[in-house]
Amino acid sequence: MGESVAVWVKSLGAAEKMMPERTVAHVLQGYLDTRCGSVETARDAVLVRSEESPPEVLRVWRWRDIDLCLIQAGKVQVVPHRWAPVPDELVHRAGVIVGYVVDGAVCITQDRRTIEVGRGQVVLYDGITPCSLRAEVPHRYLIARIGGQVMPLRAQERAVLVVRDLSPFAGAAALSSLLAVLVDVGDDLAPAAGGHLGDAIVSCLQAIIAEVRGAAVGQRSAVLFGQLTGWIDAHLLDEDLTTELVAAEHFLSPRYVRKLFADHEVTVSGYVRTKRLERVRDELSRPWNAHLPIAALAARWGFHNPSVFSRCFARRFGLGPQEFRRAVAGATGQGASDA
Repeated sequence: MGESVAVWVKSLGAAEKMMPERTVAHVLQGYLDTRCGSVETARDAVLVRSEESPPEVLRVWRWRDIDLCLIQAGKVQVVPHRWAPVPDELVHRAGVIVGYVVDGAVCITQDRRTIEVGRGQVVLYDGITPCSLRAEVPHRYLIARIGGQVMPLRAQERAVLVVRDLSPFAGAAALSSLLAVLVDVGDDLAPAAGGHLGDAIVSCLQAIIAEVRGAAVGQRSAVLFGQLTGWIDAHLLDEDLTTELVAAEHFLSPRYVRKLFADHEVTVSGYVRTKRLERVRDELSRPWNAHLPIAALAARWGFHNPSVFSRCFARRFGLGPQEFRRAVAGATGQGASDA
């Protein structure tokens, strides 16, 4: 929601790091991990080595589910501040980091794979596996991090997408074009508008993932899945939105519908819940709903148990509904009911 300030925690002399005499190392944190104030616990803490002045953090901001940072630098090497092994079962929860080169070029290395990314190109890497960056020329680099609760990646999708050439994917071209425009969006953008732009970034990533899943499960299956989810999206206000109803409306068996959704690693009820939570979030973002009780907005979208709804909302978006509403109200200067 709000802006955050990246922090240069300390600078280390060349002798301390046993690096070339002209090289200086700086520890940077807080440019993506906007809710953490300590270098010891910040997940984004990195060691930046440069022969020139340290990189300049031009802007740090948050759009709904996405933390973004725009950095300008010259010749640098960037490595994690701490190297620690990560259990395989945690990797899929790490979410995705999108890198977009505004100017210049950078090299990204992760999982022993290296890719050079030039101006106007995007690269994906996960948010938990150690990753390094190297640049030999002046550059501007936009980084966006999407949490795992919003953008989980399966192992086979990581293998295809992380630190790979994304040019074959139509979604990557759309994402590049979008980020090229968003770099110049000003700080005076309305929070609700920023939220929708954040959603657009997520949608482009989902398009890329859908292309990968479509190839894996078969084009016919992917098309049918798109048809079913499109129908569900249009009927989210229907109280009795079950697997059986979806199957009956499309002349399919419930068993086949369950298998189709399982191929995309989701259930019908899980998909419905996620989409309804997003609708409630959108309702809470609208100033004209500020006087309406949260419970009433949740009930409109099928959540009749406030405590269950609050837990689901916090798990999905990282903030409880009251915290989310207060954050929106603070950003817009509007009053809000916590009921």
